[in-house]
Amino acid sequence: MSMGFLQSSNPAHTPAGIDPQDTLMVFRERVLQSILLGMVVVATVAYIGTMSVVIQRQIWAAVIIYTLCYVTLLTLTFWRNLNYYVRAIAFLVVFSVVAFTSLIQFGMSGVGRLLLIPIPVLGALTLGITGGILTTLLAGFGHFLVGILMVNGNIPAPSIQIQANASRLADWNTSSLLFLLAAAIMVTGLNLLSSSLDRAIKQQTRLAEDLAKERDTLDQRVDERTVQIRRREAELFAASRLAHEIATSTDLDDLLDKSADMIRDTFGFYHAGIFLVDEKKEYAVLRSATGEAGRIMLARNHRLKVGEVGIVGYVVSRGEPRITMDVEQDSFHFKNPILPETRAEMAIPLRMGSEIMGAIDIQSTQPNAFTADDTRMFQTIADQLAIAIDKARLVQKLQASIEEMEKTYRQTTRQGWQSFMRTSRRHYSFRYNQQALEAGVLETPEVHEARQQNQLVVKTILAEQPDQKPISVIAVPIKLRQEIIGVLDIRVQAENVSKELLELLEVTSNRLALALENARLVETVQIRVDRERLVSEISNRVRASTDVDGILRTTAAELGRRLGVSEVVVQLRSDE
Repeated sequence: MSMGFLQSSNPAHTPAGIDPQDTLMVFRERVLQSILLGMVVVATVAYIGTMSVVIQRQIWAAVIIYTLCYVTLLTLTFWRNLNYYVRAIAFLVVFSVVAFTSLIQFGMSGVGRLLLIPIPVLGALTLGITGGILTTLLAGFGHFLVGILMVNGNIPAPSIQIQANASRLADWNTSSLLFLLAAAIMVTGLNLLSSSLDRAIKQQTRLAEDLAKERDTLDQRVDERTVQIRRREAELFAASRLAHEIATSTDLDDLLDKSADMIRDTFGFYHAGIFLVDEKKEYAVLRSATGEAGRIMLARNHRLKVGEVGIVGYVVSRGEPRITMDVEQDSFHFKNPILPETRAEMAIPLRMGSEIMGAIDIQSTQPNAFTADDTRMFQTIADQLAIAIDKARLVQKLQASIEEMEKTYRQTTRQGWQSFMRTSRRHYSFRYNQQALEAGVLETPEVHEARQQNQLVVKTILAEQPDQKPISVIAVPIKLRQEIIGVLDIRVQAENVSKELLELLEVTSNRLALALENARLVETVQIRVDRERLVSEISNRVRASTDVDGILRTTAAELGRRLGVSEVVVQLRSDE
């Protein structure tokens, strides 16, 4: 019971009616409680000393007032659950009553004026600046009012003996106690205020230090995050560039070389290589790699057994990425003597649907060099690369098919024109010279050179006489599916030939080739039709004969007449 009472009286204890989160109210309540406790001690001594004086002088009104004030002071001190503002105002009222009572009793020579001084201080400490202003005004007005009333005789002035008495020890004791009371109140309040300010300053300093540390930590985190974001932005930009290069490349070897170099150079890795699975799905064969180590491995036809050797073999067999943060701790890592500085390795599968085409192998000299973000990013790049590889393979197959078709077309064109020339038994050659058309022209050296070089030939023949102009010779091959079927031999009396004329002759040559091909096809069809008709007529004549002799005679005669040959022999023999 006594422990609970003492604990509740302790200024450090916050009453139930005060919000612990309201720092200012907690401070004011503690100041009030501390002053009350101090006043109880001083007031008890002062009360005893004062009572001895006022009772001896039989000033019963003062006895009643001091007793009520003392009891009220005790009540306010130990009844802390009472509303704070009620306690604070009641305390100020009690203190004011004591001060004005002393002022009225002893006048200007007493300590009443001294007791009025702490009232504004107490008002400011307990009720804030507004309370301090109000108590100052009230104390000043009360002091002035008592003076007016005492001067006018409304209040009896203290006797000359009381005002001038300095020889009685009891009066000195009472005055000393009241002075101590006033001084204790002010010192206690100021001490509490100073202590609170000191605690607040220290707390503010700690908070400032903590805030500074938190700010430094936050700045460091922001800087680290900024670096990470910038690095990620650079990586994403590089990844987009790499994806663009992958998407636009169609040559498989160039695609693989460019991808490996960009992965290493863009992201600053130690080594990058690209493996493709062989046709039998037994080995992951290195197709592109970076640096001198990559050149050596490519020269050695470096390959890893699928599912058995290295992280690449593991990835190709499983179709899922694998990261080794420390290669010394991973049994799957293939310790390549050509790459001795490898400390971390990441392999990403090249997937096209359900097909595993190979893997991208990336190695770093730093342990723990890869993150989950790197895995996702490089898997995206690997997927795009797989699509590009598949596209490049299709393009290669298509190009091979086109080349084969072009080769077949060229061969067919060549054979067709050779057959046509043999069948027609003609030498197609014409020359236009000075508005005259000639046939059977011989082949010039320029024409022969154009046939041999398979390209346009331009030469200048200088004039033999001063009054003659030089002649430019232009030999333009007539090409059909890259096969030369003829040559245009153009001669111009000029030293230089314009680019426009050359372009015109090439376009004309191309159009001429198509026209000649169409004419050849038409003539070939016509020849076949004539042959079919001739065969049909000969067959009809032969069928008209009914005996063997007649059939043989008709056959020999018709073949000789229709084919235009000089001699035809048809005979039947029995070899015995």
